[in-house]
Amino acid sequence: MPERTTTSTLNVPVDKLLEDAEETGHLHLAGRKISIFPPTASNFDLADVIEMDLSENRFVELPELTAHMASLERLNCYNNVLRTIPNLHGLHALVHLDLRYNSYGMLFVMWHSRVADIEPHGFVPGGCSPAAERGVRCMCQRRCPRR
Repeated sequence: MPERTTTSTLNVPVDKLLEDAEETGHLHLAGRKISIFPPTASNFDLADVIEMDLSENRFVELPELTAHMASLERLNCYNNVLRTIPNLHGLHALVHLDLRYNSYGMLFVMWHSRVADIEPHGFVPGGCSPAAERGVRCMCQRRCPRR
């Protein structure tokens, strides 16, 4: 279950969270009901971020910069309206990807790496990725023997 965002975190300006992410490696933008990634993110060096929480927002697609965050280990996109995901081929450190409660019917994942091998038709409601077979915890919505 994703962490719940506290009111105090929601009161912190986004630029301050981006600045903190440069130092801590943790970017938490959960629960802000935003639909686009903050344009000011390009002013910050997020290459060393190891954890990014974008849960409980209104993202239709992940920001393109996500594909270039080579140190990213945990990506939480729980409860958005994601329909597309950029090519995440370069995320070699990624061990946790949470895509639960998104627009699965239209979700098209183009991602072929050591973490997961998700075919375009293989990520549908009630299904899960072969990532679980490679040691990544399955995060599909329904009961699954891989969970």
